[in-house]
Amino acid sequence: MISLAPQGRPRDSLRSLRNKIDALDREIVRLLDQRAGLVVEINRRKKTTKMPRRIPSREREVFENILKTSKGVFPKSALKQIYKRLLLSSYRLGAKKRSKSV
Repeated sequence: MISLAPQGRPRDSLRSLRNKIDALDREIVRLLDQRAGLVVEINRRKKTTKMPRRIPSREREVFENILKTSKGVFPKSALKQIYKRLLLSSYRLGAKKRSKSV
């Protein structure tokens, strides 16, 4: 866990906080890459079992999970919008992978 307590002079503390945000951003991208790899595998399995690509009940479950996980600092409406875009990107990723294999 990254400490958010400011240290030293204001400029130094701002730089330190920005460095922490940069580190978190790198971690978010790393996790998104991992998630995308899992999406590709799930889509592959769905294709072989002839399952639909989109399952609305699973989408609702994803939204419920993220909203329960949120500690309230980040607005839930914004978090839901981010995940809507993430799901859309995941579907597009699956479509790209499918079209390449055809």
